[in-house]
Amino acid sequence: MNYISINTILINFSNIDYINSTIIGTLVGIRDFLRKRSGDLVLCCVSPDIHRTFDLIGASQILRIYDTETDALEGI
Repeated sequence: MNYISINTILINFSNIDYINSTIIGTLVGIRDFLRKRSGDLVLCCVSPDIHRTFDLIGASQILRIYDTETDALEGI
């Protein structure tokens, strides 16, 4: 059996209008899981309102957030 190794995940937030602290905690947990395996969780196209939520909780200091999907792909 062959396995594919995925160590970095990019999530495009362009269609996301709302996020809460539970979801942000889950994203940070996924990021921690991936970082232990030499990977990362990358976000892009985050709306200003959601970005403020990340800022208030402190998650914007932990998660890699890019303005565009192109920027995110170049940064991976």
